[in-house]
Amino acid sequence: MGAITLAIITASLGLLTWTSQQIFSRVEERRKYKEDLYRKLLDAILDMSVIAESAPLVVETQRMWMYASDEVLEAVYDYLRYYLSAKENRFSNGLIPEDVRKEIQEKDALIRLAIRKDIRPRTKINRSWIHSRFLVVGAPAESIKTYRE
Repeated sequence: MGAITLAIITASLGLLTWTSQQIFSRVEERRKYKEDLYRKLLDAILDMSVIAESAPLVVETQRMWMYASDEVLEAVYDYLRYYLSAKENRFSNGLIPEDVRKEIQEKDALIRLAIRKDIRPRTKINRSWIHSRFLVVGAPAESIKTYRE
């Protein structure tokens, strides 16, 4: 009877270990997928703001629907809505007015904050940190293209 009990306990522990490894593996796969998704999204936002190429952002926005958090989706669509509306109404001379540029940067920062909260729920970064410390640092479009190659 002791040998059978030991075998049952050993088998149960083996099954429990295998199950927990499978769960961890799936969580890790999903985290990596989200990380890649968000990296591409941030690259697309950069393309839109620096190179004025909106196609990558449109494509990445569609890919986000399955895995991005609600907060990320809301922030991205808020950014898109504002950017496209401002561009249509106020960029006629090709220059972005200062107030519009600041609002676009704010919306960009809120996307990044939403992404951070989704990937790292215990983050201490919040809206007040964004307002007091977040900086948007730019680079010439050619430098960005070279860096990516």
